Amino acid sequence: MQDGDQNPKNRSRSSWTGFLASTNITLIVIGILILLTLTGALVPQQGMLEESGILEWKHEHPRATPVLSKLGLFATFQSAWFLISLAVLFLNTLACMIHNIARDELFSGSAASNRLRRLGFATLHISILVCMAGGFCSAAFRTSGQLILTEGQTLQDHRQNYSERIEGPLRKQQHDRFRVHLLDAQFDAPADWWAGQKSASIRLSADKTETRTAEIEFNLPFRFKGITFTLQEIGFSPEILITPKDAQTPPFNCFIALKVWGVNKEREHRDFLTLPHSERRLILSLFPSHSISNGIPVKTSEALKNPALLAHLESPDGTETQKQLIELGKRIEIEELDIQFRELRRWASFLVVEDPGYPIVCVSFWMAIIALMLRYSPEVVDWIKEARQNGAG
Repeated sequence: MQDGDQNPKNRSRSSWTGFLASTNITLIVIGILILLTLTGALVPQQGMLEESGILEWKHEHPRATPVLSKLGLFATFQSAWFLISLAVLFLNTLACMIHNIARDELFSGSAASNRLRRLGFATLHISILVCMAGGFCSAAFRTSGQLILTEGQTLQDHRQNYSERIEGPLRKQQHDRFRVHLLDAQFDAPADWWAGQKSASIRLSADKTETRTAEIEFNLPFRFKGITFTLQEIGFSPEILITPKDAQTPPFNCFIALKVWGVNKEREHRDFLTLPHSERRLILSLFPSHSISNGIPVKTSEALKNPALLAHLESPDGTETQKQLIELGKRIEIEELDIQFRELRRWASFLVVEDPGYPIVCVSFWMAIIALMLRYSPEVVDWIKEARQNGAG
């Protein structure tokens, strides 16, 4: 059949394939993805930074913030721009593959080695498409967040219980998928060259009948009903009872999960508590083990032997009271407040992720390995034959 006699539907399909396979589209989409990646690297991203850090950045950049917020670039990799660019790149790659197969008659030829090479070529391109599809699913449907629990605490799968939480824009809202209870957290004291061993025991339940208990080690994920739990950090959570001298103000009691700063022997445990009915903050620093040197408390190690808190008040104008030491089970007075160090527990933070795109990406990598084996196996066979012939000669 001559070109002029081709079916109009075939010509239309060919023109669309040629348009989508255009090199110009490829360059434009890759350029957009590079710009979005740079934006994601330079602009603080939800789910990768605490909300307080993002708010501080927004406060420091008042001009850029409205534009970036409107474009959704504080969650760049879940934005419509990123998803549309990824979808267009998928179609572009698919069109290029179809166009090349039709042009080169991929599986033509009598030699089995040629067909095997071309099969490897096609499989490699299919693996790239599968990888893109997995990336799209992750960006559109993935959810991740950080849960922080003190020993003995139970949390449900509610949005307000997470910090640094991010959800894909196409994901349907899901809650109460599980409950998690922290049984205990273990942490061996670090040395100069060793970060210490961390592990935590948790009890997970999805309903009244399904319950699992697991010991999770640092950076070794545990899966439960398609959700991955990864232990990130372990710290200390002192229980503080604050009793105002004013009888009309009720006492305040809570556990404070102190943030961890530094690594190994340089670790520091400190945080603040905004006092109820007041703008002042109670600043706390924990010494797991301490000694007194010239009247000054000094941290001696991370081993939990004789813990003590260093506490002081900070006013909104930046003025601070004198720092005072509180040993476990004792109390001090700071101005009109009676502060008691009642108990010390550990807390553990977990990265909780549900990512439907992850297994798809894993399949694409295995497909790529198989494709490379198919593509280069004829060369390997030819090399072995040539080596045998040369050896026989």
